[in-house]
Amino acid sequence: MEPKELFKAFQVEARRIEKELISLRRQIHRHPEPRWEEWTTSKIVAERMRALGLEVKTGVPDTAVIANLRGKSPGRCVALRTDLDALAIADGKKVEYASTVPNVSHACGHDVHIAVVTGVAMVLSKFRDHLPGTVKFIFQPSEEIPLEDRDGAREVIQAGGLENPHVDAIFGLHSWPELRAGQVGVNPGPAMACATGFNITLRGEKAHAGTPQFGRDALLAMCQAIISVHHLISRRVAAADCAAINIGTISGGQSRSIVADEVTVGGTMRTIDVSVRERLKEEMRQMVAGVAQAYGAKGEVTFSPDMPPVINDERLTRIVDSVARAILGDNNVVPLKIGAMTAENFALYIQDRPGFYLKLGIANAETGKAYPLHHELFDVDERAIQTGVSVLCAALYQYLVET
Repeated sequence: MEPKELFKAFQVEARRIEKELISLRRQIHRHPEPRWEEWTTSKIVAERMRALGLEVKTGVPDTAVIANLRGKSPGRCVALRTDLDALAIADGKKVEYASTVPNVSHACGHDVHIAVVTGVAMVLSKFRDHLPGTVKFIFQPSEEIPLEDRDGAREVIQAGGLENPHVDAIFGLHSWPELRAGQVGVNPGPAMACATGFNITLRGEKAHAGTPQFGRDALLAMCQAIISVHHLISRRVAAADCAAINIGTISGGQSRSIVADEVTVGGTMRTIDVSVRERLKEEMRQMVAGVAQAYGAKGEVTFSPDMPPVINDERLTRIVDSVARAILGDNNVVPLKIGAMTAENFALYIQDRPGFYLKLGIANAETGKAYPLHHELFDVDERAIQTGVSVLCAALYQYLVET
């Protein structure tokens, strides 16, 4: 069967199973599970993979599921990864498939990712006689993590999830509300930013509020430090470089009538260029030290382990762009020139192998499904699911036949 003919067959099959995949997405949406607690979601996925006749491993680690689809003839191994976890955000939608779990919801589209990857497994298993090599499906826990917490991608890799067989290339996807359903976004090069968490602590001396001259006000110093740190972006980073700093937490002080002797803030730094990140770290250390000295305090800056940027491989980008245009038409393949400033632990999979991260359009402004990621009203136009299945089936197949 010629590739164009096979791509058409993938589309037909994706449309045939569309209702089943929408039902799966809604089942998972109703019953979201936070990171490292995705036990029911994991069971559903594993059962579906076994029903397709795939080789399935669970607990690699905890709630992760790895499923291998071996083609008729030998060849390379390409992986497709999705995330299983939901967010600690209350679902504000008034729909029949709204979350039934208080303060937990799939407000980042991971339920869509699971449905798409399950659909790809369903379609390709039907065409396994055309596959030279193996497709490995990775259902990963804990993508939505604080930077200092357990990392699902890191633990899947440490547990051997990319071996037996060894993964030669890997694809991933994310729901993208900046694009309408039926479209996909293709990033050459940087697709997601690198991220680093930080804490800034300033220590002064207590004093009575009526005699502040006898103390060293760590809270006042921190106010200046916060302003100064934010100025790093506007005055220490070139306008052409993408960078962002956010300070999201602050704690300190004991009483309204006592000069605060210790204050800590926490935040994140996002950059595309690793060299910009390292320069900003040093600038932040110097800035905090200068503010601390000016206020007679002591300053400390600590950084969490860095999450690398997601950099799309040139060859895989060409493959996705080509097959997406063949399937969706040129108008529905959107070149994205600037990587998003959000971060993704998909980056860990591609440190020593090529990878590609697809942006899947899910918006429909006419039906009100255009809220941003992590919004309590986030929802998707479910027609996006079969779009993702069709494009990723073709991309995985094309990679295998080209190697």
